[in-house]
Formats: sequence, C-alpha cells, structure tokens
Amino acid sequence: MFRMVKLPDSIQGRLYLSSMPGRYEPIEEDLSEIDLLNIKRVVCLADMHEIELKSPEYAQVLKDHNYTWIQEPFPIPDYGIPSPILHDAFLTFSKEVAVCSWYPFLLVF
Repeated sequence: MFRMVKLPDSIQGRLYLSSMPGRYEPIEEDLSEIDLLNIKRVVCLADMHEIELKSPEYAQVLKDHNYTWIQEPFPIPDYGIPSPILHDAFLTFSKEVAVCSWYPFLLVF
C-alpha cells in the first residue's frame, strides 16, 4: 500500500507515497497503516472535490476531523501540469516539510 521513498542521509524523517486513503483499499486498512508507521503529517495533492468523488470515506474522515495527523492540503489539478508558480511553491513547501519532518510523513495523490 504505502511506498517508502529513499531520502538523502541529511533528512531525518521518512517519506511514504500512497494513493488516496480508502480509494483502492478499505479506509480502515489505510488508517491502520498510517497509525502503524507513526505518520504525523499527510500532504494531499487532491482537492476536496476530487477526494469526495474518489474516496467519500476519506472525505468524511477529513470533514469530521477524525484523524491524528497534521493534514496539509496542496491540491494540484488532476491530470494537469502544475504551472511554474505552483511548481515553485510545491518545491518550497516540500523542502520545508522535509526539513521539519523528523517523523514520517505521507504524500497522497
């Protein structure tokens, strides 16, 4: 389910990639894995409309604030190419998250 990304030795945290929780597996499995891996921050590249369409259960978890991690929305248009401004903003955001993340985090697309 979650794929770990090899990070440079200078970055202390861990990065996992995953599809949207609840989209391809039962939401309970994804939430359990987030807990098991001690993930403290989830960066989601989908906007709420896309989340509602593709994983209504995950959308409900977010709406109810029924989670223990920091939820970081950074929506990028589905199947789109980010504009140069969005690309630069995401690069800056990613570096900030990586530097501040001594704990595991999850990038959801």
